[in-house]
Amino acid sequence: VYKRQKRHEDALSQCEKSLQLLKDCGQPEKTCSVYRDMAAIEQDKGHLDRAIEHLSKAHAIAMSHGPEELEGAQISHSLALILSAAAEPHHNDSAGQYYEQSLSAYKNSAGPQDPAFLAAQDDFCRFLLLNGQQERCVEIQRASLATKRSTFGDPSGELADTLQLIGSVEMTEGKMKQAHRTMTKCLEIQSLLYGPQHKKTKATQKAVDMLAR
Repeated sequence: VYKRQKRHEDALSQCEKSLQLLKDCGQPEKTCSVYRDMAAIEQDKGHLDRAIEHLSKAHAIAMSHGPEELEGAQISHSLALILSAAAEPHHNDSAGQYYEQSLSAYKNSAGPQDPAFLAAQDDFCRFLLLNGQQERCVEIQRASLATKRSTFGDPSGELADTLQLIGSVEMTEGKMKQAHRTMTKCLEIQSLLYGPQHKKTKATQKAVDMLAR
């Protein structure tokens, strides 16, 4: 309630009280959940270092009780997202490791067709792209197309977004014919889903026209 009302200090003090009560109860799941709440509050306040600290504690608990379970996957994913948003270069290496860890845990706990696994995979690909690893990003995205078709359907926004990402990388790499094919497929899906006047469709249409020259 405090968090929803943006009463951050009250929310944090409530969390601290909960931690004290949980200290001797032997309930790691609840302790984990409190640390995750504290991390979310600190992130709201813009205190990334403190958020990382709380999430790291939650992560340590989750790893010691079930490293390949869903909670571990979610915490690793959250840590990867916060670390990749932090400015320090050393956080980047850690972010990559947490992404790999979260994908492995999501795969084992939820399966590779689960939307949570696919969402974490997409976040990982954006991270790879920002770190200049275009080839690996496209390789993962291409391999995910069939799974996204069966999970989200065809046409679907997820499929269009994936094709758009692949097409954009192909354009920056100068593979214009390939990019034209990929973007045309993306445009077909977006036209069906959103109609020709939607801003997403219009932007892709512009790219397809440019590539056709």
